[in-house]
Amino acid sequence: MYFFYPFYIKKEDAKDVINWQRKIIALVLIAMGAVIWVMRMFVYPKLSLLYIDLNTNLPVLTQSFPTLSLVIMIGIFIIALYLLFSKPDYSKANMIVKKYKSGEMIKTKELIDNKVQFLVIGVVILLVIYLFTSLISPIYSLTNQY
Repeated sequence: MYFFYPFYIKKEDAKDVINWQRKIIALVLIAMGAVIWVMRMFVYPKLSLLYIDLNTNLPVLTQSFPTLSLVIMIGIFIIALYLLFSKPDYSKANMIVKKYKSGEMIKTKELIDNKVQFLVIGVVILLVIYLFTSLISPIYSLTNQY
């Protein structure tokens, strides 16, 4: 995910990389929350009506989708707001910046926290799996039955 950042940055602007990373992570989380909201507002009602029309029981995970999706959306937006409005920890960046002289260029890769990015990618993958198993899979099971 380095394509969101410049390859090199001046020593004086090193803290901006950490701020960019937090904003990008918050944006990704908000986008995932929006996808879940769209699925909750538009896909789930049609899917449940389809199951009712066909006199078939909704799968358990699909039945709990409105409640679980609301909890997930609230959690996502709380985390995103925290990332956007709290002050980041610059200690790692300060340690890296000490090695460089004023005006020198620093590789952005040194400043980015890869663990956080992999964590966000993992969360996105888990949310996609959740959407697939709770909404998309029941649609396919209906098409196979009828």
